[in-house]
Amino acid sequence: MIESLSTRSVLASRRKLADDVCAILATLGTGSAHDPDLRPLSAEMDDVAVEAEVGAAFFAAARGLAGAEERCDDLLPRCRERYFTTAGHTTHLLKRTEQVVHAFADADIPVALLKGVALAKWTYVDPAARPMVDIDLLVPPQEVERGELLLRRLGYQICVSRRHERDARRWLHHLPEYRHPKHGDTIELHHALVPPSAKVRIESSVLWSDVRPIAPGAGVYVLSPADQFLHVMLHLLYSSPIVGRLRQLLDLHVLASRAGGNSAYWQRVSVRARQYGLQDWLNTSVELLRRIFGTYVPPLLLEDRGLAHSATAPADVDRYERAICAVVRREPDRRLAAQLARRKMWLERPTLAMGLRLAVSAARRSLTLS
Repeated sequence: MIESLSTRSVLASRRKLADDVCAILATLGTGSAHDPDLRPLSAEMDDVAVEAEVGAAFFAAARGLAGAEERCDDLLPRCRERYFTTAGHTTHLLKRTEQVVHAFADADIPVALLKGVALAKWTYVDPAARPMVDIDLLVPPQEVERGELLLRRLGYQICVSRRHERDARRWLHHLPEYRHPKHGDTIELHHALVPPSAKVRIESSVLWSDVRPIAPGAGVYVLSPADQFLHVMLHLLYSSPIVGRLRQLLDLHVLASRAGGNSAYWQRVSVRARQYGLQDWLNTSVELLRRIFGTYVPPLLLEDRGLAHSATAPADVDRYERAICAVVRREPDRRLAAQLARRKMWLERPTLAMGLRLAVSAARRSLTLS
């Protein structure tokens, strides 16, 4: 009995610490922390934020708290290191992005900025709060060949094995990764937002009909605000194993918080979600944002459009919440992680191929047990 009470106390303490970390991270979108019970910054928060891969974002958010800027360097040394490392790397990748897209524009190849590069430059107030791994670019499907030739002329080289190159060209929505041997940056050149075998369909022509130029006549674009929100949502819930992906949910929170109560924005998101058949996914993401970051989304608007508390079972939202917060709450669940990894493969791969893969895995397990 005493051991059980002690275990519950430890779990409750971990959950409170995770909630406080998320509340501070949420200020990147809202600008202030409203929780009167928020505990002071601590070395434990420093460790948890780094383990959850949100160290740079947490340091940026903590520095914005009233009276906390002077204490951040002492209390959050690991997050501080991540922040300044991220600042240098993000600055480098943004500079390389500018050079590459100018080359695309000169070659008269339309190109749109995706994910990290668009978020770091135009969504986050502090670009160092948004780590970047590579540069994600989107071109129309008919321009992929020209885009790949241009990357090679710019000095980029394929940086994956021949097997992965073959699989990428056959199954994925982007070319195999290209890396510049001198500058060290990696580019994923996309021709779509989801793999061709995915259960979700997003027509490229629909996307390109609503892109927004970053400058008049430049030939360089970003996705429309609604498409950007839905793309980040898909990348989190559909195209990733979800486990520990708190930073990706933070991207959604910052986007949603920037929109605030803008009814035109949320109407467009709702319309696009229906157009792509993503109503349930949008419902799930909104519920996750409310639970984890306390994100404001106009409830009446979503209810009017049938997107609030609709068809997604609470059990599914609970599973996603546990998965996303598994690291920050220090509550790993290997079984859930395996389930969500299989789910990702099922969503992205052809049904027959996935069935064969599962059958082979089952046969191997049977042989191992025997």
